[in-house]
Amino acid sequence: MVGGKPLPAAKVKAGAATPAAASLIYSNLQVPNNTTVGTATTFTVDVRNNGTVSGDFYIPFIVDGVYYYIKSTIATAATQTVTFVYSFAAAGAHSVAAGTQPSKTITVAAAAATTTNNTGYDAATLGIVAAVLLVVGLVIGFFLAKMLGKKPEEPAEEPKPEEEKPEEEKPVEEPKPEVKKE
Repeated sequence: MVGGKPLPAAKVKAGAATPAAASLIYSNLQVPNNTTVGTATTFTVDVRNNGTVSGDFYIPFIVDGVYYYIKSTIATAATQTVTFVYSFAAAGAHSVAAGTQPSKTITVAAAAATTTNNTGYDAATLGIVAAVLLVVGLVIGFFLAKMLGKKPEEPAEEPKPEEEKPEEEKPVEEPKPEVKKE
């Protein structure tokens, strides 16, 4: 199986001889003593092809009992260093093996909290503080908008000055005719 899928079956023509199986010899499994959760960790193993067939081989790396296959092309009588990179999701002691090599133990530490350079606070704390400040700002903004949004009471109307009444016209007296006395 490769990645949870079975390997394709080999095709052999009728009458053709079945090729001799490769004889792979595993040695020099390299596993670091420790790593951290989420860190890409490299494992290597040397594989020698002592068989009579060159070609592509699927080299098994076993992490905590789960098989992972790495495809490697190895010529007859050649040795190839095969590399496998893996990131652990959980802290603790884990076993790693390759091919016929005995398993080795690697200690995986929990990931350290990420801190900012200037404050010393981790990203989660800063995120919470930012969210709280945002909510407080929204609440204050709401109340200010409520207070400023009220219509002010209209001031009492100022009394209008009395309009000047036009002066009443006095009747014009017509001159009386003069009467002569004799």
